[in-house]
This record gives sequence, C-alpha cells and structure tokens, in this order.
Amino acid sequence: MRTWSAVLLSELDRIGAAHTEELVRSLLPDPDGPATAAPVMSANAVNYAICYVQRSGSTHLTSLLQNTGVAGKPADFFNVGYRDMRLEREQVFTRTGAHTIASAATKYGCRSVADYLNVISREARGVNGVFGMKMDLCHASILIRRGMFWNPEWKYIYVTRQDLLMQAVSYYIAQETGLWSSMSAGPDTVGFNQQAIEESILYLAGLMSHWEMTFALFGIHPLRITYEEIESAPEETLARCLGHIGVSFAPAQLAPESCYRLQRASRSAEWAERIRANLRGGQAGVATVGHAYR
Repeated sequence: MRTWSAVLLSELDRIGAAHTEELVRSLLPDPDGPATAAPVMSANAVNYAICYVQRSGSTHLTSLLQNTGVAGKPADFFNVGYRDMRLEREQVFTRTGAHTIASAATKYGCRSVADYLNVISREARGVNGVFGMKMDLCHASILIRRGMFWNPEWKYIYVTRQDLLMQAVSYYIAQETGLWSSMSAGPDTVGFNQQAIEESILYLAGLMSHWEMTFALFGIHPLRITYEEIESAPEETLARCLGHIGVSFAPAQLAPESCYRLQRASRSAEWAERIRANLRGGQAGVATVGHAYR
C-alpha cells in the first residue's frame, strides 16, 4: 500500500519533478546526505516560502518584497533550470548575494540539499532575521523528497493568476522565446499557436490542482495572492504579505519599486480574445441549432 508521500511524489514526477531530481543529482555529490554543519539560526529568525505557478508575477513580487528592506531577499534559489540560464543565474546573485543550487557545489562546496539550504538561509537572510525563497512545484519537490518542505514555524504565500487563459498565453510565449522575465535578453518572434496555448492552460490548471493537493496533505494554509492584485494594488499586497509572515514595517517601506516589470504585450490580450471568440462562436452556433429544434 502506497503512502500519501509516495502518491504525492508520483504525481509531481508526472509534471516534471522527476527531471528536476535528475538535475539535482547531477549538481550535488550527495544530494540526500545530511548537512555537514548545524544551521546557524538567529533568535529573531523568520522563514517563509513563496509557492507559485509560472507566469503569475512571482518574480515581480519577490523584487517588491526585497525592496521593502524587511522581507529578506527571496528568489528562485532551487531553480535547477538556471544551470543553463547564465543571465538569470547572475541576476539572482546580484539581487540576493546568494548563488542558486546550480552553482552550490562549485561556489559553496555543498554536498547535499541540506547543506545548500543552510547556506542560502544564511547568505540571503536580512539583517532583521528574515529569510524567504520562492519555488514552483518541481523546485518544492526537491525539499519534499527530503522532508524539508514543511515546517510548522515557516509561513507560506501562494501566487496564482485569476485569468488562466492570459497566463497560458504568457507561458506559451516564454516557453517559445526563453524570455522568462523582463530582464531576459533575446529575440521574440513567436507566432500565434492556439493548440500550444490550449495545452499550456491544461498544464497550468494541473499545476494549480497539484499545489492544492500539496497544501492539503501538509496542512498548509497559505496566504493567497494573485497577479491581478500585485498589478492593481502593490502596496496593499505587500502589506498583506508582510503581515502574514509577521514582520513589522513602516508605510514608507511599501513603496512599490521593482527591478522587474510585469510582462504583458498587446498581442497577449489579442490572442486570448481570439481564442475566446472562437469558442463563443462555436457555442453560439450550438445554441442557435438547439433553439431551432425546441
């Protein structure tokens, strides 16, 4: 009889976590090993994780949180994909002073995932004791496999997007161009592909359901934030995040400044409306035929 842990990991492997694990094992000498030193934790330590689905504004949110000066330096530290993304890897180090897991062995001499978690929680912790990181489901699986994802003293924030179709369009464009943030560099000549966008919306919806499964099994009740809230009410959103993790702040620290911008092009809305128009047109035809036979 399989345990729920096995069920969860099996589900995550279906959406890409198995490949993530392969990369982890290629990056660290002993990924499952214990930490070689005890973690150094200050008395005022605060830890939190931003859990997200791709193209939900999570990178923009982490930059806003960093700029408050009281939320640590959250970033995609466990993004194994940065192994092949030099620019993004360097951006993380520039913003946080900590290297990603892609460089953990060479930069820090880390042997295990436990080693690396200890290092980044030290290197990226703010002067007020706050440490944050963000992760998608595959990154989270690295910690889930090793019993390090859930901690009763940690706080969790979950970032999604209300308009799933627009999110799918954005995901499709990023997949095709490799431009995952407003700081990414490269050509953008992608064209409309309705089938690929439809596949993206199914994939993203699946990720959301798997996050819900993960939260339910661990008994986590995250603060839920949306892309639309980050865009329309950044100060209020930051205040909610800081309040959730239990950090004191002054109103002046909520100035909504970010080194990133939310990525959105006019074509995204045009493509989304094109797909909706196609669907509505088909539904209108069905409704007309149905009326004729009543």
